[in-house]
Amino acid sequence: MVFRVGGNVRRIRRSVQKRIWVCFISIFGGLVCLYSVYFLTKYTTALSYEEKLYIAEEQLQKTERMVYVAVREIAAGETFTEENVVKKRVYSDEEVVCFAGEEIFSKQARIDIPQGMRILIVMEADEAYEESQRECTFTEISLPDTLKSGDMVDVRIQYPNGENYCVLEGKKLQRSETNSLESRFLLSEQEQLYISSALYDQTFYTGTKLYAVRYVTIPLQTETDMKYIPALDVLQQLSQTEKHDKNQVQLREALEKRLQEN
Repeated sequence: MVFRVGGNVRRIRRSVQKRIWVCFISIFGGLVCLYSVYFLTKYTTALSYEEKLYIAEEQLQKTERMVYVAVREIAAGETFTEENVVKKRVYSDEEVVCFAGEEIFSKQARIDIPQGMRILIVMEADEAYEESQRECTFTEISLPDTLKSGDMVDVRIQYPNGENYCVLEGKKLQRSETNSLESRFLLSEQEQLYISSALYDQTFYTGTKLYAVRYVTIPLQTETDMKYIPALDVLQQLSQTEKHDKNQVQLREALEKRLQEN
């Protein structure tokens, strides 16, 4: 009887020991699995972070630019000098060709440029061009409510037969705070003659409209091909001070004929 009890005790001990080993192995295996998952997750996260960092650095390098920046406020008509602009490294999605180059010091500011502004090519103007500029005010040009002072616009003319031409190109608009119909532009003598002729057309040809359109992306937009040809008397006046294409006379005569037939 004692022998049977001792044998049972030994069997129970062996069973308990097996269970303990099974539990230990299971716990150890679980810990190994958890550690493996943690290590793989951490390793994958590290690789993902390094990859994102590499992509970010690559994108920064692609957008790195050396451009001229205004170190103080520059008024329209003021000449660019080493005292008012400095070359700096910046990051921009704009193409390099959009920014002013080394020729900037032979140019003047086309518009008022605030401190810290990056100088774009469209903000430059030749000195000779700027000398004849005058501020001109109009109420005959249709202005959408979305246009605001400082916007770069083209002033276009639309005839009753559907023909449409650009009269003034790339001009900075100034709006009146008290009169929503009023617009002001800095215009050269030639531009003043062009807009004067366009205003005549608007009065003479019923249904003709002068209106302004805003630039969407200033540096990337090219010049228009459909440019306005002024009245014959204005062409004659312009011929006294500058050369112009003789074909313009024929083109203007053809336009007037089409408008009269309309």
